[in-house]
Amino acid sequence: MPDSAVFNKISRIALIEPAVRCECLTSEIFAQIRASLPFLAGALSAAGYGCGIYCEELIDLRPHISKIASAFPAAGISVTINTVRRAIEIARSLKKSNPEIIIIFGGSLAASFAGELLAAGDYCLNGRAETTLPMLLNALNAGRAPDEIPNLIRISEGKIFKSEREAAAADFKSDYSAVLNFGNFSEKRSILHFNKPPLYSVFASTGCVNSCRFCVSEKKYIKRRPENVIDDFKNIIRIHKGFFPPRFMLVDDCAFGDAGYLKNILSQLAALRKKNNFSLMMQFHVLPLLKDPSLPELFKRAGVSTLLIGFESASDVSLRRERKGTTVNQNIKAIEICRRHGITPYGYFVAGFDSDSAESVKDIFNFISQHSLAAQVLPVGVMKTSGAGSRSGGPETLDPYSFGASMKVSHIPENMAPWVLQEILIEGYDRIYSFSRAAMMKTFREKLYNLFFSLCYLKWRPGPVKHLNYLKLLQRFSKRS
Repeated sequence: MPDSAVFNKISRIALIEPAVRCECLTSEIFAQIRASLPFLAGALSAAGYGCGIYCEELIDLRPHISKIASAFPAAGISVTINTVRRAIEIARSLKKSNPEIIIIFGGSLAASFAGELLAAGDYCLNGRAETTLPMLLNALNAGRAPDEIPNLIRISEGKIFKSEREAAAADFKSDYSAVLNFGNFSEKRSILHFNKPPLYSVFASTGCVNSCRFCVSEKKYIKRRPENVIDDFKNIIRIHKGFFPPRFMLVDDCAFGDAGYLKNILSQLAALRKKNNFSLMMQFHVLPLLKDPSLPELFKRAGVSTLLIGFESASDVSLRRERKGTTVNQNIKAIEICRRHGITPYGYFVAGFDSDSAESVKDIFNFISQHSLAAQVLPVGVMKTSGAGSRSGGPETLDPYSFGASMKVSHIPENMAPWVLQEILIEGYDRIYSFSRAAMMKTFREKLYNLFFSLCYLKWRPGPVKHLNYLKLLQRFSKRS
């Protein structure tokens, strides 16, 4: 732990977002960073702190490590499930370069990996940190014990200490000027070997009003001030470089949580788009499309070209069991609504629920083919194990760091062996990501999506095939033991 003399010197902090390779089309093709660190930079600025933001999706971080360690007395590392290992590597590199640097990990699921993270750093701030990070820096600068800071996790007397207080949310304009190489092509090359163009993340809310069993989204739904959301769009448009108009993604898990609020945001975006050309994709849900016939036209005026819809399954049994609140017929109606209004329905599917059978997983790929969908299908992710090796009330995990980011099966479904699920997934991917399928897609954008999927899949496929062999060996040797 750094001595207290260092605490008085904290006026600036480096914010770092690790990146890992995963089988996701948008992250393989585009340079997309999460919206959290620019938002946090706005909060820090309001509290009187400066910062620099280093995102591995935009830059090669390695040449900057020694500079960060010497120029900043503290570093905040943003963590999501599939970046935990990389976050630990970065923290150790910073500590090796400067043992006195204070390392603070943060993220919505930081608490789930606090033990591993605190072995490499000093503090964890679980969840949103726009109020707690300035509070922690203030406490360190004043030489006060930080134990009263909400959502704080640290090592105290050899044990993990967790604050029992909950943090209050606040809203700020995001500060994109602090992000190194923001608005330009990334230094990082895509899976197809070209420098990635930017895809800009903006959020209007966090949390979700639904209670799907398989989802780890926070259930506390919090909205931002609409003027701050629109200002984020305006600032990005101003910073954006390049010939083509900027591409945005509204990354809210629950953009539909307040219909009136969403319509207000969309109306303001429609007005902004009259002056500045841009395109927008957003995550969405089937039911609001069915209930509100005015939404599709409003989407079009706001520049929404693609809706990323969580269909999840082609089985009513699985949809019911997972508390999705939709049916397969409703999913089909949502696809039809999108197509009538010139909006691309991009399908999200999850395979390997405990209610799934081998046939119901195959039906997902049949559904995608039948409806000519551009879609991604990922196996269920189990976030974290207990000491006994399984999540209480949930399926057993083979890899707690793989949630939602990989084509590789990392859990043990109830009705089939992991290798069986992996084999069915590979067969399905071979079908929906074939080059010949692009010709059968209904629109140019869908043809383009599927073409990129096909090109990426050539690179992805060896990984799941190798993993299939591993899962077969794992079952064979576990039976022997």
